[in-house]
Amino acid sequence: ILFYDSDAFPREVAEIARDTATACDAEVVVFDGYAPESADFKAELLRIKRAKPDRIAFVSGGEVGLLVRQARE
Repeated sequence: ILFYDSDAFPREVAEIARDTATACDAEVVVFDGYAPESADFKAELLRIKRAKPDRIAFVSGGEVGLLVRQARE
């Protein structure tokens, strides 16, 4: 899963990570962005949980702490 801040730079980093993962035969089951001003990620985190990924990558401009806190709840 690649979940990224939809601003230009984080999106470009996420696209490079997706392309690299795909080139290494890894399946990206969710590739999704979020608005940088978001404060509630519960719906996105539920979708991520349902996908049952082996790994999750967040590309963020600073919301990682909030994402991790909400993921633990």
